[in-house]
Amino acid sequence: MRTHGQPHTGEIVMRIGAFSLVLLAGLALSAAALAQAPDLTGTTLVSMKGTLVADEKTANDEGWGGISFGFTGDNAGTTRWFGVVHATAFGGDTFDAKTAVFAAHYNPTLYVAGPPNLVKQLLALPNGTRVQLEGAVMLGSRNIMLDLVKPLPAK
Repeated sequence: MRTHGQPHTGEIVMRIGAFSLVLLAGLALSAAALAQAPDLTGTTLVSMKGTLVADEKTANDEGWGGISFGFTGDNAGTTRWFGVVHATAFGGDTFDAKTAVFAAHYNPTLYVAGPPNLVKQLLALPNGTRVQLEGAVMLGSRNIMLDLVKPLPAK
C-alpha cells in the first residue's frame, strides 16, 4: 500500500529510465572527447620547412611560429631556434604535424637525436639559412631522429 507523498512504481521506473539515459549520454560524450584528443604517444614522421634564427622572438615572427631544438652529448646545452613556415606529417596532414612539432610550453621543443652527421650539419648551418628538416618525432620524449637536413635557396 502506498502512503501519501511516495512515488508509485511507474514513477520510479520513469526516473530510473531518465537517469540511465543521462548516464549513457555522459559516457558517450566522454568517449567522443577522448577520441578527438591528440595522441601524444608513438612516433610521427614530419617534414618541416623554415629558417634557422638567433632567438625565440625572431623564430616566432616567422610563418607559423618558432620552435627550439636541444642537443645532447658534446652539444648538450646548445639551442637552435627555427621559424617554422610549413610542416606536414606522413601523408600530408598538417594538423598531425602541428601536434607533433608545436609544444610551446617546452624549451627545447624537440631534442635532436642522430645520426651524428646530420646533427653536425644542422649545428653548422648559419642563422638565416632556410632549411627543410625531416625525421621521426617520438611524441612522448619529444626526440626527433633526423632523416634529412637540406638547406634551401635564399628568398
